[in-house]
Amino acid sequence: MDAKVSRRAALGVIIAALAAGPFVIRSLRKKKPNLSPDEAPYDNTISVNPDLVQTELSPEELQDALNMVLAEREMWLRFRGVSGTIQVISGKTEADVDAAEPACEGFARLTLDNVHLDGDLKVYPFAIKFTFSESKDGEPLIESTLDRNNNIRQTKGENVEGLEPDFVAQLLTTPLEIFAAIPNQAIRDVLSCSLWNVKKDSPDHLVFEPTNELNADGFFAPEMEFDQGHFAKFVSKRMEGQPFTVFTFGSHVESNGFYYPSRIHFTLDPNGNDSVEQTHLTILLSDIEVIVE
Repeated sequence: MDAKVSRRAALGVIIAALAAGPFVIRSLRKKKPNLSPDEAPYDNTISVNPDLVQTELSPEELQDALNMVLAEREMWLRFRGVSGTIQVISGKTEADVDAAEPACEGFARLTLDNVHLDGDLKVYPFAIKFTFSESKDGEPLIESTLDRNNNIRQTKGENVEGLEPDFVAQLLTTPLEIFAAIPNQAIRDVLSCSLWNVKKDSPDHLVFEPTNELNADGFFAPEMEFDQGHFAKFVSKRMEGQPFTVFTFGSHVESNGFYYPSRIHFTLDPNGNDSVEQTHLTILLSDIEVIVE
């Protein structure tokens, strides 16, 4: 299969998975009220009844884990862009990345427009503007716009070998899109409906692992991991025979009070679907500067 076609298919899986709402519960809600109009969808004082949650953590440990997730969500909801030297490595597993030659290398700048964060998944949370140049002060070789709400996907400039700007731009913004899809009600639902098992593998490593319960659409819940207080892994909803995506985020770097991953790895797993090819793509960033609200 042509690599570009495969990555475009992968991008479609990302968009479909996130647009559909990775935490939609619907009929599994146990007659709990929806958020009141006066409650902010991303309020950081959320708590859940520990008796309804599958976990071996104490109630205090569970609340600490929840507070950590809320703090990371609060940080990502402030994200408005990033720039830095970028290397794109294609077709290599995480274990093989360090010995691989980059498919392309240069300077990337990404900004977000029309940011819409109100907990309502009827629209996409932002539009993306992305530029790529040979160096920080160089003229852009590529200028790309991705606005899914208005069905706009435009790329101006020359073709850069090894770079698909809309695919890379989507990966750079994935954590914000994920956290925008988990307002307080979604967190309560997933925890209280026994769709997650909350585990602490070590003092610094927290896992929200899907249980054997299915959501209303017949999917298992996504998996989330946090390491040293930061978002480290996301595995999309899964159904037998359907592809799923895996994102890992590591080596976080502080910029403007924000901790952005300098290492992002994406995997598209066919999950038994013979029509889909396994895809790997890694982004390595340095000299990171983050724009925050």
